[in-house]
Amino acid sequence: PFLEDGTSELDRSLSVLDLGAGEGFVGRVLQEQGDYSVTLCDVRQSNLTDLPLVKYDGVELPFGERWFDATILVYTLHHCQDHLAVIREAKRVTTGRIVILESVFDGEADRRILSRLDLWANRLRSSGQMDEYQHFRKLNDWLSVFEREGLRVQSVRRWGWIHKKALIVLEV
Repeated sequence: PFLEDGTSELDRSLSVLDLGAGEGFVGRVLQEQGDYSVTLCDVRQSNLTDLPLVKYDGVELPFGERWFDATILVYTLHHCQDHLAVIREAKRVTTGRIVILESVFDGEADRRILSRLDLWANRLRSSGQMDEYQHFRKLNDWLSVFEREGLRVQSVRRWGWIHKKALIVLEV
């Protein structure tokens, strides 16, 4: 949604960190859609774009305080060994918004389906090289985590039937 509607969740002319960038496709689309300066960052090299990728250890980002105007995490948090470290680092390096697109579930059956779909899709994407951490949460659980970390929830959009998704816009 934030890409489909002209990146309405982000102001133009921003420095944007694409944290958990994977292949780099989201960052490239962002850069093409607006006057964004996009930096890709991930724990491993899977970048398939011409944008530069900064690797990091999954715990401490190699950027200074308030380095970026905005940070995006697209289907990233459920793959993190330590999601709190990632959230805290995103908050530390961001001056404005953190935009999160994440898979969510309602009940145990949803979680099992989501886990299987995610495992299958990521094995295909990475030729079996992607870590298989799956820390899915219910939407309200994610919102509680963000609020405990001192992030203000600005907006939430939820959609999907089999693959339930939430777009969460946070203010630092």
